[in-house]
Amino acid sequence: MDAGLNGHRSLRAIFVLTMLFFFFAIGLGLFQSLSSYHRLPPINSHYMPEITALIENEDYGRVIPQLELASSIDPADTEKNKQLLTKVCSVAAQSLIKAGRFKDAIVQYDKAYAANPNSTDVQNNLAWILATCHNAALRDGTRAVKLAKQAAQNTNYTDASMLDTLAAAYAEAGDFANAVRTQREAIRLTTANHRNGLQQRLDLYLRNKPYHSPQSSDGS
Repeated sequence: MDAGLNGHRSLRAIFVLTMLFFFFAIGLGLFQSLSSYHRLPPINSHYMPEITALIENEDYGRVIPQLELASSIDPADTEKNKQLLTKVCSVAAQSLIKAGRFKDAIVQYDKAYAANPNSTDVQNNLAWILATCHNAALRDGTRAVKLAKQAAQNTNYTDASMLDTLAAAYAEAGDFANAVRTQREAIRLTTANHRNGLQQRLDLYLRNKPYHSPQSSDGS
């Protein structure tokens, strides 16, 4: 009698443990399902072919917000997403520059910089616009110097194009002594047949004048 009762209790205990495990498994699966619902798959995955299509069609207005969202809510692939966001925003900025839309280009470079503040190209290109844009309202010599210094440091002050940007930034900030010194170093690092533009800017700095790019057709 006691043996049968003990056996019955053992079976009941096993049944209870089995049911608890069963409901735990269901709850865990439901939690994972809900979590994945709020998480975008990696940008490079086949689940998001529209991203690739939008990039190929240069539809930056639609693709950039998606990349920003992916970068913020997809922690498993954040680095890849941010690298792609940096690249797309930079390409968008270049397209906007060609269209003379410098204000919008700065917005895109700011997004690229936020995604990857260590990108030398982004630092240099954003600094150049902030230092040389024909629109005075868009220029910021102080910030241009900071960004251009980062880019120049990343290349150990041996890249002529980075030094050219840094010199333009110094000039915009009113530091013509450093502008002249830096531009002369940029010229020294450049072959003779590519020095014309650099020399023209140096002549301006020697006269305590900054360099500003020609005005675009739409006046942006």
